[in-house]
Amino acid sequence: MKVKNLLKLKKVITYVVAIFICSLVVLPIYWMLLCSLRGSSMGAGSLFPDPRAFSLKAYKNVFIMFPFAAWYRNSIIVSVSTTILSVFIAMFSAYSMARFNFRGRAAFGLAILISQALPTILIAIPLFSLLTTLNLLNTYSGLILSNVARALPFSIWMLWGFFQGIPKELEEAAQIDGLSRVGTLFRIIFPLSASGIAAVMLFAFVLGWEEYLLSLMIMTSDTMTTLTVGAARMIGGQSVLWGELMAYSAMMTIPVAFVFVSAQRYLVSGMTAGAVKS
Repeated sequence: MKVKNLLKLKKVITYVVAIFICSLVVLPIYWMLLCSLRGSSMGAGSLFPDPRAFSLKAYKNVFIMFPFAAWYRNSIIVSVSTTILSVFIAMFSAYSMARFNFRGRAAFGLAILISQALPTILIAIPLFSLLTTLNLLNTYSGLILSNVARALPFSIWMLWGFFQGIPKELEEAAQIDGLSRVGTLFRIIFPLSASGIAAVMLFAFVLGWEEYLLSLMIMTSDTMTTLTVGAARMIGGQSVLWGELMAYSAMMTIPVAFVFVSAQRYLVSGMTAGAVKS
C-alpha cells in the first residue's frame, strides 16, 4: 500500500509541476493577447475580463500609425532568404567536413565552435565598416549576409553531427549502383538527414526573424526597418501605447508560432539526434 501511495503521490507531483511550468509559458502569451484586445487604456484589469469589452482597435491602430505592412514584408524577406542561404551553404560545408580529410579540418571545426560563443556586439563595428565599404548598408543583401554569417557556425556544426552518423557504406553502395557523389547527396544523405536540416531551417528562420542589433545598425531608413526594430520605436520617451504594442507583438509572433508548430516533431528529433556524433 505504501508503494502504491508513493506512486500516486509522485504522479500528482508530476502533474502539478507540469501544470505550473505550462502556466509560466502560457500566461505571458495569454496576457499579451488579452492586453491587445483591451485597447490603449491598459489598466490593472482582471485575468478573466468581459469578452463584450474586447476591441480590435489596437490592431487597426498598428496599421494606421506605423508602416507595419512594410516592416512585416522586410522581416519575411530577410528571414526566408537567411534560411535558404544558411541551409544551402551549411549542408555542403558540413558534408565536406564529415567525409573529407583535408588539411586544417580540425582547426576549422574548432573555429566554428569558438565563433558560436562570440556575441553579436563584438562583430558589429567591423561588420558595419565592411558593409559601408561594399555599399550594402540599408539593403536586404547586407542584412541577409550578416544573418547568414551568424547562423552558419551552429548550422554547420549541427549538420556535421548528422552526416557523421550516416554510415559510409550507404554511399558506397549507392555509388556502386551508378549514382554520382552529387546524386548520393540528394538521394541518400540529405533525405536521411531531413530532421537535422529541418531543425537548422527553424534555427536560421528564428534568428533572422528576431535579430535586432544588426537590423538596427544596417537598416537605416524607416521603410527598410524590420519588425524587431519597429517594436522598439513604438516605445516613446513619455508614454507607451501598451495596447498597440501588445497587438504588434501578437501579430509578430504568428509566423514563428506557425513554423514551430508545423515542424515540431522535426525540431525535437533533429536537436537530439544531431547532438551526438559518432
